[in-house]
Amino acid sequence: MPNKGKQQNSGDLWLGLFFICVTLAVLVLSSSIKSIGLGNNFDPGPKAFPIGLSLLLAAGGVFEFIRRNPARLREEPVRGEAKSVLLLLAAFAVYVILLPWLGFAISTLIMATTMMMILGNPWWSALSLSLVLLTIIYILFVLFFRVHLPSGVFGMPF
Repeated sequence: MPNKGKQQNSGDLWLGLFFICVTLAVLVLSSSIKSIGLGNNFDPGPKAFPIGLSLLLAAGGVFEFIRRNPARLREEPVRGEAKSVLLLLAAFAVYVILLPWLGFAISTLIMATTMMMILGNPWWSALSLSLVLLTIIYILFVLFFRVHLPSGVFGMPF
């Protein structure tokens, strides 16, 4: 009988390598951002965000790589897992297509609710969490950072 605690604590070689590769790609691509250094006058500049996030991602990749368990690589995938992943990718693709027409608020509400339902949440929970997500995004980006999000054909304010 397999030890479930050991399976939950084992890292993933491929996930760690993927994180490290994404980090390298972000670092290479962020080198093309035009700025002098990281910034000046206590302003980190436009390079700081992608570099900082990629370094955190690299730390996660190294962590997953170090704590990997070679026996886990031979395990069978969980039944239905591939279907869920494909449905999530399809939902994201539909979101990208709908975003310019429906606007950020409606398309994000549909996408977040759909993805949470695919992951097994009841519709009422998925919808309420999606509304909370939209409220947080609105407060943070529209009110504080004054970012104009796509309004779509309905002309919603965000």
